[in-house]
Formats: sequence, structure tokens, C-alpha cells
Amino acid sequence: MTAKIEKGLLIGMFSITLLCGMLCASALAAYNYDGYSLVTNESGTIKGDVYVSSGSNAGLQGTSYESNIFVTTFSDVPTSGIKWAELKIGVWGGSASREGFANATLSSSAGSYTFADVNLNTNNPSSNVDCCGNGLYLIKYNCTGLSPMGSNSITATINTWPDYTLANTSWLDSRVYGAILIVVAEDGNCYTQYWINQGLENLHKNYTGHDHKDAAITWFNGTAVEGCGCLTVAYLAGDYGQNDFLHFNPPYCDDTPYVSPYNYNFLNAAWNKTYYSTKYQLDGDDVANADNNTHKYFDLHKFCVTGRINNTANNYATFWRAQNDTGVIYDPAWPGVGDGESYYSPFLAVLKIRDCTFDFSNDTSGVAGVDHFAYGYQYPPDPSTEFSSRDYEAIMYEDNDYAISITDNQEKYAAQKFVFNVSCCCCNVSLLDAINVTWKGMGVGYNNSGINTGVDLYIWNYSALAYEKLDGFDVLTGTLNGEVINPENYINNNQIIVLAEQKSNGISTLMTDYVKLVLVPKNIDC
Repeated sequence: MTAKIEKGLLIGMFSITLLCGMLCASALAAYNYDGYSLVTNESGTIKGDVYVSSGSNAGLQGTSYESNIFVTTFSDVPTSGIKWAELKIGVWGGSASREGFANATLSSSAGSYTFADVNLNTNNPSSNVDCCGNGLYLIKYNCTGLSPMGSNSITATINTWPDYTLANTSWLDSRVYGAILIVVAEDGNCYTQYWINQGLENLHKNYTGHDHKDAAITWFNGTAVEGCGCLTVAYLAGDYGQNDFLHFNPPYCDDTPYVSPYNYNFLNAAWNKTYYSTKYQLDGDDVANADNNTHKYFDLHKFCVTGRINNTANNYATFWRAQNDTGVIYDPAWPGVGDGESYYSPFLAVLKIRDCTFDFSNDTSGVAGVDHFAYGYQYPPDPSTEFSSRDYEAIMYEDNDYAISITDNQEKYAAQKFVFNVSCCCCNVSLLDAINVTWKGMGVGYNNSGINTGVDLYIWNYSALAYEKLDGFDVLTGTLNGEVINPENYINNNQIIVLAEQKSNGISTLMTDYVKLVLVPKNIDC
């Protein structure tokens, strides 16, 4: 694996200390009124993707204090290369003193599996159950290696019921918020760096015996590759119409909510939210909005964060129950002064980054001859003879191994065309700043004017319907590099076309050692 993959393992000592502290704290108990910080549970780099879905059904439903059955079906689930999988289920208890049980069954054409019953109570909950606030439960089932995971359509059937041996005043509410299936699968052609952060925060107003908790932070520690990224977040108990805020990498500035890397209590509640809203705030002022009130008290949202990713330090997201210009956050129930969620619970944050470097090796996204194509022979017209497997091997690395094209017509120029599929990195072309192309090789030709050395490098402009010159040299061998802005003019149907051409017609030879393309995300800063 190349160095860009290894960078994901570089974690500073400060971050290690912070992460260890949070992990240790969250493992001490299964019930905590304030909840548990979202910390990294799984991370790494795979040639594949991380699947996150709430399936076909979501939102608090069922009948209070009775047995309930909740069913949701997950579609397009990865079926091969599964490294890790987990089912997460949210259940409403009604209060911290109410008790009950739950179980779940996964079924598909590949098989069926029923998980053991879990105890939903705050005194002796099962080991895979966390609880916060007034009885907000999160169940976690490890699905790795289970037979139902062999199908791309999996149904989860969730049963909940009160503990009927107790007085009815202690019966669990037992309504289900929803379920989320997470699958890490090494089954694709795109290199993906990922962090799966899990916890169960209780961001809440003032409550008897508990000071208000207005904000939380989750860290994605380690050096991130430069590329296209998305952040997926999930919440329980979020209410439509009550403000809450999600920010990604707000800077350390005096007028931001996060004034220093040591201020984990977010003391700077009076911050310039208007100025920073377009740069770091994601999706307005009501993120936990129950999907615009269609999924009651349950949210799963995905945001593009390309251009906001920090490639030199740890990344992080912040959750705010509310914010205002005075720094005082009121209970939304107060008449006339409500400005935020009374309470809500972020419990999942998944950061995925697709590496935006493309070449013909196995170390970048895509596969030679499947996603990326190379053609040789002569120009004009465009070269149309696809490279052999041997030629593809020759251009994988800078190693003085060459793919060679020679003309057989005095009026032609030896040329090679490279077609890159950049779908792995094109989540939003408007967030790309530039396209950079590097080519290394040699070129020589002979005609009536004598021996002519040199190569020119071009990129196809879909807007102008013409090749645009990037760079060139007049010597026998060398490296060419060029960059274009306005990437939307050079990408069509997720394809970018690059042409290397020897400068002389006649008996012309072009030899490619290596070719690489990089999409450069915009830098959204202070």
C-alpha cells in the first residue's frame, strides 16, 4: 500500500490521550443521564465502501406500554468482502425507572438469525445496551459473519415488550424509534478512508439535578487523505421545528464556538453563527428534524464535506442543542424565548473520504481496463486500440517500464489516450477546485525535417469540444504536469480524457512510463 493509505495511521499523542479518555469513560456504565461521547469504534482504509441505512421504515411507532413489532428492510446491502457489520436499534423507555425487553431477527434469502433477548432497564441493562436521559435506549447487535448478510435485501424484525412481572407503573414504553444497519465491505473499486463514531449523547435543557448540556464534539483522529468526503449523522429524539446545529471543523477563532483545542465545554456559546454558517454549518438550523417531520424523532442524514476536510490535523464535528447571539440557551418550552431542542441524542457519525488520486495501479481507486482505460496507436483520430494487459502493467508505476505506440502513417503522430473514471470522487463537481495531470515518458519522431524529440500533454474540454494543451517538452524524455480550473468543463459522465502526443509526424514513437490524475478539492477556510 502506498504512503497515502498509511497516513491514516498517524495519530498525534494529544489525540491518542483524548481518545483513550473518552473510550474509557464511555465503557464504565451502560446508563448515564448525560449519555456517552461519540468515539471511533471502527476505522481504516478499504477498497470498497461503508453502507449506512435505516431501511424502509423509520420513526417512533408502536403502542406505549404494550408489546410492539417493528419491521424494516434494508436494500442494496453489500454481500461480499464484509469486514464488520452492526445493527443499531433505538427504543423509548418512557423514564429511567421503566423496564422491559427486546430482541431482533435478521432474515434474508441467505438465512435467518435471531439475537438473544436484551434487558432494557437502567439498573442492570444487557452489555450491548446503552441508555441516557429519561430512558432512551440504544441496542447494538454485531452482525459480522451472520448468514443473513449474504443477501442484498435484509429484513430486521424487532420485538419489544414491557416487563409485565412489575407493576404497570414500571412498564417500559417499548415504542421503537428505528434501526440502522452499518456494513464495512471491501468489495468495490474505490479506496475509502473511514471512521465510524458511536455513542449516545444526551444534549438537554436544565433538568432537576442536571445542569443543561448544550453541545458535544466527536473526533475523527488521524491524518485524512485529500479527497471527497461525506459525513453521515444519526439522532434519536430530535424534534421538528426546534433548532439544533451541526458543524464540521469550525476553526479555532475567538468568534467561533470552539475557541481552542482544549475547550471541550464550548464556553463560547455567544459566537458569530451568521458569519460561519456558510463555511462550517451543515444543513441549516434544524438538522435533527425527524426528516422534515416524516420520521418522528428519528434522523439519518448525509452531508458532503468536500473542501472542509483537514489533511494535516484531526477532523471533528460539533453538535449544538441551540445557539443564540447572547450565549444564553433557553428551554424551548419557555414562552417566547425558545431557541433550540429541549433534548436530543446524536448517536452515530460516519466520516468517509474517497481518495481523489487516480492512476492505473492497484493503489488508487478504480481498476485498469474496467474503470480506467488506455488506448494507443496514432493521432488523428483519437487512438482507439486498447492497451494490452502488459501495457497496462507498464504504466502502473514510475519504473522505466514503458507502453509503446508507433505510427504506420507519415501524416500521423504517435499518441496515447487515457480515460479516467472519477465517479469515486465526484460527489459534487462544484466543490472541486482543479484537475491536475502528470505524465512521464519519452517521445521521438523522424520525418523529412530530421529527428524531432518531444511530447505534448492535452486534456479534453467537453465545453469547447476540443483538446486543451496542458504542458509539453522538446527533449527526448521528461515529466509533464498541467492543471485546469473549472473542473465542470472537463468532466462528463464521470470521465476525464487525457492525451499524450509525440510532437512529430512521420515515423513517430511515444512511450509512457506513468500517468496520474488528481482532483483537487476547494479549500473552505476562515
